[in-house]
Amino acid sequence: AFLAGLVAFLFGHVAYLVAFAIRGFDPSVALIASVPLFVIALLFIRWLWARIDGPMRVPVVVYLVVITCMVALAFGSDATATKTGIVIGAVMFWLSDMSVAYHQFVRVSAVNRLWGLPFYYAAQLVLALAAGA
Repeated sequence: AFLAGLVAFLFGHVAYLVAFAIRGFDPSVALIASVPLFVIALLFIRWLWARIDGPMRVPVVVYLVVITCMVALAFGSDATATKTGIVIGAVMFWLSDMSVAYHQFVRVSAVNRLWGLPFYYAAQLVLALAAGA
């Protein structure tokens, strides 16, 4: 069930990637932003690696790469009034997914949901408001 959800959300992130690309972005800004984002993602996956079951490792890494690319494209989105909302929403989505990974692979705890779920729902709201602006 977790893998099915991961794949469904992966397609959602691909849709955001496409939307951000269609909207327009500065590749140099996205590339610059991707450096610290991928350093954080690499540190996170390195820390998480031993806790992930073997068959789940590749899907989790692919997912993390796609969502990190989505956040980098958000940073590179065209400089308009909505850029701040897009960046905030994308970063919140990224962080909420890290809480899901922590909850799934490290420690099941209500604390993970107490911050992860609000980040997720707020991210969707912020992204929707930015898209409508």
